[in-house]
Amino acid sequence: MARETLIADTATSRRLIGYLHGEHPKGTYMVVGLYRDGEEYWLTSAGRSDLCLPSTENIDDVKREAFRLYGLFRWVFQPI
Repeated sequence: MARETLIADTATSRRLIGYLHGEHPKGTYMVVGLYRDGEEYWLTSAGRSDLCLPSTENIDDVKREAFRLYGLFRWVFQPI
C-alpha cells in the first residue's frame, strides 16, 4: 500500500484522496487507490488505472464505480 502513494503521475495533476479496502468476487483481499484530477476521478489497482464515468461526482459514486469496474464489495474507505 505504501508503494502506491509514491507513484507520481507527472503527465497529470492526479492527487491521491484515499483507498478502498475490500473483497474481490474471487474471495481475495483488494486495495483500490482513489485519485482526483480536477473534476475526474480515477481508480487504480494492480497496475491498472481506470477513469470513472463522467457522472461521478463524489466518494459514494466512486465506491459504486469500484464495484462496477473491479467487483469490489464489503469495502472500507480510508481517506488520506
